[in-house]
Amino acid sequence: MDVEIILPQAPVALVPGVPAQVRVEVRNRSATPLSVRLTVQPNRAGSWARIDAPTLTLAPGDGGTVDVRFHPPADVPPAATVLPFTVRADDPRYGVPVGRATGLVTVTPAPRLAAVLSREPARRGTVPFSLSLVNLDATSLALRLGTRLDPPGQVTVEPTVVELPPGGTGTARLRVRPRGALIGSQTRYVLTVTCHDIKADEDAPPVATAEEDGLAPPRLGRRPAAVLGTVLLVLLAATAVVFGGRIDLPGRGVAGSTAPPPAPVSRPYALVDVFPQQGGTDGRAAADATLARLAAAGMPVRLVDSTTSDQVADGQGGLWVLLQDGLGTVEATRAYCDRYRAVAPKCDVVP
Repeated sequence: MDVEIILPQAPVALVPGVPAQVRVEVRNRSATPLSVRLTVQPNRAGSWARIDAPTLTLAPGDGGTVDVRFHPPADVPPAATVLPFTVRADDPRYGVPVGRATGLVTVTPAPRLAAVLSREPARRGTVPFSLSLVNLDATSLALRLGTRLDPPGQVTVEPTVVELPPGGTGTARLRVRPRGALIGSQTRYVLTVTCHDIKADEDAPPVATAEEDGLAPPRLGRRPAAVLGTVLLVLLAATAVVFGGRIDLPGRGVAGSTAPPPAPVSRPYALVDVFPQQGGTDGRAAADATLARLAAAGMPVRLVDSTTSDQVADGQGGLWVLLQDGLGTVEATRAYCDRYRAVAPKCDVVP
């Protein structure tokens, strides 16, 4: 057909009663200009959808995008199966189809809990964290909090059990002592908190998971490290004199053999959203609110301070960046964005 329609490869996750949006790409493969009208074919999933600005005019080889908005009924039951929906392009002059593509949706249960982990300011040593919890369920929740620190270090959480009434909120405090390098560059660490329903089976998945990263400074500051380096240099020089110079002094090794400092953010990563740190707006509050919304929708994402990473652009005055890295490949990162396009339409791949 003359028109190519590109839909997300992964099934679009829908929550009963919650609007969602899917970006659709349309490309004119013919040698003549085309004006097309896009519709969603009527079926079960298609009855929940509509297209904003459904008419596109495309030059030969040109492309454009439209948004398909889903609004599943609040009483639709979640299911493990997937439902198809078909987007069709018609030539309005003749009323004939010129393109067609089928995607998939899945109806997932509404999230029961929103959990947001925030790092609080700290100079050195123990780092305080705050875990904010919101019960989104219609029943009370009794939660057991578990923690994981990578690389391993010391973590304390108080309280370890949190009870939330329907619609209620709660907070837990954590104190983390990450294990940094003795000297040298900062070491990235990741703190993960899991929230388990005490009434559920022991092997049941957590109700919610929150994650935050940070940078552990070296255990020796610049001045003690400089003193230690000077002492070691003197000892090495003395040893070289005693043993006839058979020990290489620092700086005689192979150029470029020093390992680069670990990057706080690994590429490729999915850039979900950005918020300014300056300029008269409360960017951190907006970033935390967006993070809570995405976490409530089941999307794994973390908040990064751009000024602490050489892999993330700073903008003017620094940015609060919502991203997800560690996915391995550009294809896997693109699939991550496609999967959560409904709740994070601005998600894009940074190779």
